[in-house]
Amino acid sequence: MPLDETTTAGEVMAGVDLSGRTAIVTGASTGIGLETAANLAAAGARVITGVRNAEKGRATVATVADRVDGAAVEF
Repeated sequence: MPLDETTTAGEVMAGVDLSGRTAIVTGASTGIGLETAANLAAAGARVITGVRNAEKGRATVATVADRVDGAAVEF
């Protein structure tokens, strides 16, 4: 599949299995960081989010868990 400016993170990650891998995502509470964390979790990775604010960290974990069944995500 050719990639261009309309390609989504989900399309890039399609078919990728990251089971057994751990990913650390900084800036995960919003924007690209949040999308990256969710897509890595959807691919099976354990995701550790780097956020500066505990409240935002909890919200990030909840958002990823809501979007990805069985997500292994923490902050």
